[in-house]
This record gives sequence, C-alpha cells and structure tokens, in this order.
Amino acid sequence: MMGLLTQYAWAGPIIVAVIGFVGVVIGFLVGQYWQRAEYHLKDRTVTIQQVMAERELYERLQLLQQQLSDAIPKYIMLRDNRFSVSQAVTREQHATNRELSGAFEAEKSKLVSLVREYNQLEAKLSTIESRSPRFIKLPLPPMAPKNVRVESFENGVVKLAWDPPGRDPLRIELEEDMRELFQQYGQEYPSEEKGRDRADRA
Repeated sequence: MMGLLTQYAWAGPIIVAVIGFVGVVIGFLVGQYWQRAEYHLKDRTVTIQQVMAERELYERLQLLQQQLSDAIPKYIMLRDNRFSVSQAVTREQHATNRELSGAFEAEKSKLVSLVREYNQLEAKLSTIESRSPRFIKLPLPPMAPKNVRVESFENGVVKLAWDPPGRDPLRIELEEDMRELFQQYGQEYPSEEKGRDRADRA
C-alpha cells in the first residue's frame, strides 16, 4: 500500500487541483443560477406591481366616469338657468340669482375637479401602457343664444333673430387645465386652428 502511494505520489497535487477547479466551477454555476433566479423574481414582482397599479387606475377611472355622468345633467340645468335669468329688480330676485350663481359655481368646480383627476390618471396610465392618452370629453350641449327677439312678422311668418351664445365657462376652465397637463408632459397643446388644418389636409 505504501508502495502504491509512493508510486503515484505525483498525482496527489493534480487531484487536489482538479477537485479545487471543479469546486470553483460548481460555485460559479450555483452563483449564476441564484442571480438569474433573483432577476426573474424581481422581474415577476415588477410585473405584478404594474398589473395591480393598472387595475387600480382603471377602477378609479370607471368611478370618475360614473360620477361625471351623474353630475353633468345638474350642471347643464344650473348653467342654462344661470345665464337665462333677467336683470333682478327686487330684493327677492337678487337673492334668488345669488343662490343660483353659487350653486352653478359649486357644480362647475366639482366637474372641473373630476375631469382634472380623470385626465391626469389617464395620462399616467397611457405612459405605463406606452400608448396615446384617451382624455375624456364631456357631452355638453351649446349654451342658449342670447337676446332672442322678433325681427319681423310677414304673412303670418315670424322671423326671429338672436346673438350667438357665449362659451361654456366649464369648457374654458377645462381647456386651461388641459394646457397645463400638456405642458407638464412636455407636449404642445393642439389648438383648434391646427386641428382644422389637419382635417383639411386629410
């Protein structure tokens, strides 16, 4: 036995070196495996978090849509009443007009706040999903014309005349909000003239 060990004594260092090399390789492969596993785990965690964030945004957007749908009829009624009132001549009429004006402003502010939150969340969601934002557009009918009057009466036919209606105060505020939102994301706000130019070229 001693003779055998003596005969192959030269192989000892080689065996030790091979074992050490194999250990290093195994250690490297194990380390690579755990690094890849940790990377995929982190990637999966990010994906789950993104899905949860998108779901929360969609749920909030749906709730805002419902709130806007419920509030628009009341706003239209208050708006039309607010801008169709005649000049008050009595104390009671002054009080009624002030009350109507206050209710109108409160409802307008409510809608502006809801639309602002909706568009900000939609801009955030579109960035996550790498798509163009789908901002909400309120179905607001135009305001009533001003100063409606009888211009002529001929052969039993009444001809009316009126002045064009003013711009909806809600639309004016929402437009200003959208300009600020576009500026926040470094985008140019699409003006009506540019929109008409694109339509004409099409």
